[in-house]
Parts: sequence; C-alpha cells; structure tokens
Amino acid sequence: MDHEAVACASETFKLPLLVQTCSHGREYLCLPRFRRLLTMTYGASYAESMMEEISKGLGLDANEFGFVVSGAGGVGEIVNGRYTERGTYNGKPIYRNDNDMAIYFSAFWKIGCKDTACVWLYAVKDAIGPKPPTGAWTTYGYTRTDAEPAPSVASGVMPDAVPCDSLFAWLSASQPVGCESEPMSRSRFAGKLEREVFDEVVRLLNQIDFQGDGGVLCHAPPGPYSGTAPVEAGAWLLRVVGTGEWESWDGTRRGNIRIVADTEVPDLSIQVSFPSGNHDDAPARLEPASLEFYTLEHDNYGTSIRACFQIGVEPNDVHWEVFIHGSGIMQGWYRSSTNDGSVKGKATGEFRPHTEAPPVEAPEEPTALTAGLIAEGLVAKRATQPMSVEWEVPEAVAEGKVVLVALGGPPCSGKGTLAERILQALLKKEVAAKIVGQDAYCYTHLEEIAQGMVLTPGMVRWQDFFQGLDQEVAQVAKVGTKTKPGVVLLDGPLLYWMRQLDSVLRVRFFLRTSRNEFFRRQRAKAAAAGRASAPSGFLEHVAWPAHLAWGQPRQPPHILDVPDGIRAGPLPREVLENAVEVLQDCGILPVYR
Repeated sequence: MDHEAVACASETFKLPLLVQTCSHGREYLCLPRFRRLLTMTYGASYAESMMEEISKGLGLDANEFGFVVSGAGGVGEIVNGRYTERGTYNGKPIYRNDNDMAIYFSAFWKIGCKDTACVWLYAVKDAIGPKPPTGAWTTYGYTRTDAEPAPSVASGVMPDAVPCDSLFAWLSASQPVGCESEPMSRSRFAGKLEREVFDEVVRLLNQIDFQGDGGVLCHAPPGPYSGTAPVEAGAWLLRVVGTGEWESWDGTRRGNIRIVADTEVPDLSIQVSFPSGNHDDAPARLEPASLEFYTLEHDNYGTSIRACFQIGVEPNDVHWEVFIHGSGIMQGWYRSSTNDGSVKGKATGEFRPHTEAPPVEAPEEPTALTAGLIAEGLVAKRATQPMSVEWEVPEAVAEGKVVLVALGGPPCSGKGTLAERILQALLKKEVAAKIVGQDAYCYTHLEEIAQGMVLTPGMVRWQDFFQGLDQEVAQVAKVGTKTKPGVVLLDGPLLYWMRQLDSVLRVRFFLRTSRNEFFRRQRAKAAAAGRASAPSGFLEHVAWPAHLAWGQPRQPPHILDVPDGIRAGPLPREVLENAVEVLQDCGILPVYR
C-alpha cells in the first residue's frame, strides 16, 4: 500500500461502512468491517487466512508506516507528529512530518531539520541501526535548554483502512494469467451496495493461487509518480525480476535465464546460460547477454510486461519474446536458426495503481485525441509499424569521410538542445557539422493528434527523413576527409528503430529519463508554450508506453541519465560534459584548441 495513504486512512469516518470516502475524495475499504463480513459469511479460519494474505500483499506491516514522535516540548514542539518515509539520506531512510522536520541519520539518528544537519534538537547517541530507535530520545548535541522535555518515538500504527485503488491494483496484478478483474475493479465504489463490493473482493481473492508456483509482487515504494488520489484501480508492473529456464521443443537443449525489466527508468538486462553439451549436461553459469535490440510493452491493462529482445548477430542471433505476468508467472518462447523453444519461470517485482484513467475513444466533445488517435492505431496493441525503407548508405559515410552521431531518447528529454551544443563545439574546432532533427519529418496531422510528440514509427515520413540526411551528408562531405571527417548529428525519439540506419552510426547516445521526469517536462513544455497540457491519461497510457515499445536503443548506446527535477534545467551540465568526453574519446571532437 502506498504510504501517502496512511494519513488519509486515519481521516475516514469511524462508521460501520465497508467503503468510506476521505475528505479529499479518495475511497477506502474498512478492514475491520471486511474481516467481520468474512467471518460472518465464511467462518473465522477463512477470514483469518484471507486477512493475512491481504496484509502480506499490501505490505501492511506496522514497521512500514513510519514513526510517531510525541512529547517534545519548548521549541521542539514542531517535531511532534507522524513521520513517513521520504527518500534516503546518507544511505538510510529519511522521515518527515507535516512541518518538514526530519528524522535522519548523520553519524547517528537525529531529529531536526535535515537541511541544517549541523544543528539538531534530539538524538540517540550511538544509534546506528537501519531505522530510528523507538523509545525515549535525548537532547544530546543540542546545548540549549529550550527544547525540554525530549520526545519519545514509537512505530507508526497500521491504519484500519486501505485505499480501494491500491487494493484492487494488487488484486488485479495477482490474478492468474488470462483472468479478468473487470468490471468493478475499474470503477468507483461510492454508492454501490456493500454486498456488491464485498462479493467482488472475495471473488478476486478466490481466483488468486496463494500456494501456486508464481512469484511475489509488492506495492512500489512511494514516489512523485504516485498521486494522492488515483482514479483507477488498474495496475502497472514497474520493475520485475524473472528467473526460470529455457528448453528447446525437442528437449535436447536447456539452460537458465534471468530477466530484469524496469519501466520507470527504462532498462532491460538479461543473463542466460547456453550449455554446449547434451540433454544430461548441467546448465552453464548465467552470463550477462549483450542485447542487439529490445522493446518493452505493457499488456493486460498494465499487469503484464512483454519483453522482446535479440541476443547475438546473424547467423547466431536468438530472438526472444517473454511475458512476465502480475500473477508471478514468466512464460515465453525463443527462436534461432538452429532450434526453437519455450521459456518458463517465476517473477517478483513491484506494481503501482494507475493514476489517471485511460483516454476514452469517444468523449462527448471531439478533440485531437478522439477518432484520429484510435483510427491511426497509435494506441493499438502491436500496431503494424514500418520496419525498413529503401535507402543506400551514402558513399561518404561508407568511406569514413562523414560520421553519423545519433542522440535518442523520449520526447522533450533534451536531445535537440544537446545536439545544438555539440554542433557549436564541433564548429569551434573547425569540424564540418550539420543537424538532422527527426521531429521535422513527422506527418503533421499525426503530430497534432500525438500532442506534438513523435511516438510511433508510423508517424515518421521515413523516405523524406533519409533524403534530408543524404543532403546534409553531401554538404558535410565537401570538406570532410578520412583523417578529419565531417559530422552529421541526428536527434529524435525513434532514430534506433530502423536497423539499416542504426548499423552505420558511429556513436549512439541515449538520453534516459524516468517516467516522472518525462511527465514533468511535457507539462512544463505545454505551460511554457501557453497551451493546454495533454488530455488526461494521454501521457500515462499512450505516450510513455509508446516510448517503451518503440523508442529503445538497438545496440548498447552511451547512456546519458537525465536527473529528475526542474533544478536540473533542460540540459544538465553533466550530460553535456559526458557527451563531449565520449566524442573526444572517439576522435570525433578534437581536443586541441
């Protein structure tokens, strides 16, 4: 359960109602009432086992609900109250209350203002454990006497209500493969009959195989992406770890595989063993695999992740398609030139409720998101996308007189700004250079539908894009030589989609942003342009999934991580410095003055 809900749960009216509504509108399920209904309907033993499973599934452990500080006097009264975890500091959790006072670790556990760590009000000398100690604290280290008496610290009390969206997100993510959690799990609950809500929760609980072969999923830690009042009960799998084995269809070859996928800060890493012996040989040790290509796609309303990737190059390439389900099951297949086979295993990971409803196909008033978006297939599952285009590698590129440098990443991640900065650095070193931006080659009507973003390969006028690339290469080739080649910079969110282009790139950069930073940048861009932000649900259910599916690099690039937050600016200095260093190491950007 998300920790932001703890304080909200305490605000629910202490009424004998199964579903209660908090002052800000978020709906909660009353656990004591639910336990009583379970006991009356199915008996005490069933009720006890189901409540235990709910507690484990939602992480309802009193230790996870922060701490309560009480009894501080004088100027220290401001530290009293409930503290919840708000990130880390010095490698350990930091907890804050509503007054922005903190329980934090610096040599030992302290209470005060973390921003002025040299001054604190209360502490427990020699307390260096992973979490703050409970019991009486002291004024150790605070020389004045105006903060007496010192407080006591107790573990947070587990709330007696859980958010309906978190509950149904967990129920949805835990369903067996192929089971549906519709319809009530995707609707609001206020006004519904108590028995109707109770029967739906019990139905979903009974479909979960708590003793099965699946792995364990937990609710993701709180973060800026978690809204305080999500409107949907669907769930996103965020980070998963799948472990299992692959086996050829004829049973003559087998090995182990481990998949780690992250859809918050996109990444996919694979470890696999390829035994060379016969059927009786023990699988070899897992080794990291170099990926030539990968995509990530959410399925089943976000409760499954589909990972497609390629290991090795022709003729020894192996193509994989693996589904990791919220029920804790991993299954899939692989294909190579020598044999095909299946993949099966378990999965563990984290999920989080949807924070916005998916875009509707037919809203009351026509908008740019309505018929066009659906008709063009931008949100269609596995929509047909162009895979190749007629294009011959320019002679100057093949001969090394011109090198191609690509800057990929999600829309509004700073690619264009970085390209301009690199261009200026190259020109100062008297290196012939040009920029080709992919955004300029998007079908206009589709760009309007997609809120100014290039989201899918089908939105790009690829033939025109390659013609523009050829023209800039021809211009740079007039002065480029093999010893001092010219440079054409390419920036765009889908540069790595076309294999024939990707294969001739000299340098590949990928500006990687988190999902939350992507949302923040898109909203800030809309505000700066004086236009309305994207329609509700568009960024979460259309734009970001499109980036996961079609915007990932093919071959291992130079990753440039873009930090979260407005303070980093459109292009953080460290990102530019890292890019310049790479170009210098590759001999593209001269280091002489």
